[in-house]
Amino acid sequence: MKPPLSANEEINTCNINIPNLLDLSCKALIRHFNYDKPSRRLICGIELTVMHVTDRRRLEQLIETTTKVAAKPSA
Repeated sequence: MKPPLSANEEINTCNINIPNLLDLSCKALIRHFNYDKPSRRLICGIELTVMHVTDRRRLEQLIETTTKVAAKPSA
């Protein structure tokens, strides 16, 4: 069954959890989505719209750290 989503739908409570790295809550908008019926997998793009400043800083720090690790040349 296709999940009931629509583009530009507002999500009042969007919880993001990356185990051992990040746990935050924010408001978000669905920007695009695709449901793959055979795998029953939902893929969507979201825009984080409202977030507590502490959560924003933690997310920015995670992105910065991840970017630095990905940019390191391999030996």
